[in-house]
Amino acid sequence: MNISLRRAAAVCGVSLLAPLPAASAMAGGNANASPPQQHQVAVTTLTSFKTVLTATRVGTGLKATVTAAGYQNVAGRWKLIRQERIGAAGEWFWYSTEVCGLTVTELKPGPSSALPWDTLTVSLLITPALGCSANFTERWGRQVSPPPATTVYVVNRGSNTVTPVNAATGTPGKAIGVGRYPYAIAITPNHKTAYVANYLSGTVTPIDTATNTAGQAVKVGNEPAAIAITPNGKTAYVANEGSGTVTPISTATNTAGPPTKVGRYPDDIVIARGGRAAYVANRGAENVRYSGGVTPIRIATNTPGKLISVNGPVDGIAITPNGRTVYVSTGPVDTVVPISTATGTAGKPIAIGDSAKGISITPDGRTAYVSATDGLSHTMVLVPIRTGSNTAGKPIRAGSPLPVAITPNSKTVYAPAGSGAVVPISTSTNVPGRAIRVGNGPEAIAITRDGQTAYVANYGSASITPIRIATNTPGKAIKVGNQPWAIAIA
Repeated sequence: MNISLRRAAAVCGVSLLAPLPAASAMAGGNANASPPQQHQVAVTTLTSFKTVLTATRVGTGLKATVTAAGYQNVAGRWKLIRQERIGAAGEWFWYSTEVCGLTVTELKPGPSSALPWDTLTVSLLITPALGCSANFTERWGRQVSPPPATTVYVVNRGSNTVTPVNAATGTPGKAIGVGRYPYAIAITPNHKTAYVANYLSGTVTPIDTATNTAGQAVKVGNEPAAIAITPNGKTAYVANEGSGTVTPISTATNTAGPPTKVGRYPDDIVIARGGRAAYVANRGAENVRYSGGVTPIRIATNTPGKLISVNGPVDGIAITPNGRTVYVSTGPVDTVVPISTATGTAGKPIAIGDSAKGISITPDGRTAYVSATDGLSHTMVLVPIRTGSNTAGKPIRAGSPLPVAITPNSKTVYAPAGSGAVVPISTSTNVPGRAIRVGNGPEAIAITRDGQTAYVANYGSASITPIRIATNTPGKAIKVGNQPWAIAIA
């Protein structure tokens, strides 16, 4: 958590009697004995921090001890994190103790570390005749979990490695050896393991993200080309292009289950929200119109459903965030076909242009962007499709045959331009902005979860380029392995 919050609460001359959980914890003593006389002198509540001042009578006399208790809001509950005594034990008078002034400041930096401190400054009434005391100040460190480190994992097809890059410092770590011709990467929802499909080895390599070390390779089918992981993180599904199968891998044991037979040349896979079904894109044989299609797999049983024909080979696949519709691009047929996941049936094809390829859907689910070739100029374009009406908009003259990356707020599309540049496109206007220069052959783009940085894999430059999304300015290129092909962020 960044220590930038400086809000404060102040209370003067009040006595609040609202009940608070764990008030008895301040009293101490034997649970079977009569509870000591006590009352709450004051309570202050900030966004995630609460301070309570309690006066406790000493015996049956006139003296009292005042304690300050700090509570942190953890998952909707107030958790006692520390107690401090104000002054000495028995320093105050039981009948006259009240607050003259109280200020609580939340998340002030500690004097010598990054740990935040909550600071309390209080003045108490001694007696009406003697007036108020001097200020007492107490501080205590909050149990604040540091933000998780962000690591960018770059698949280097030409080096048979994966390079971990520290996003905070922009420094690459030691290359992690994987199998031959690493092709795809996916990271579990808990960010503990990255799985890399090795196309020419017929294996998948698990990488422990805590140590950035590779585990034992898992044998799958021939030419694994894509990986998708279930929302619960329990299973990684691997599409084996050369075998016409999908192999499930248990992420708990890193063992492969029996393969599921699908269509010809499966090379992509998506999983529906809720994790009930996976949808496999079958590219099919070249120049055979009806050899492709989509195979649904029931995840509970790993059994395939009936092939969903889309009248052509599948070149790209994506699923809406609500899981209701799968969109597939059918290159030679020049269309995009919506498939209802509820019925498993293909809808009316949407005409796009020559050779529709990669497809991506905005996080808000409103628009699908399809890379295609303009039928007249034969230049690469990006075609927006309104998912509400399944209608194609005007082609945007920017992009390449590769899938694009979209910011988490759905406001900007980043498209590889294929000429050492990436083009930002506003989703509200579908107007491309000024090209951002990166390295040679931008191949893949990934965006951090906070939407602040996009990382571009430069296939021809053996590097990745960070782009600051707020200003669309590129940072210094970071050297990785040969032919960086894919990126995933943990």
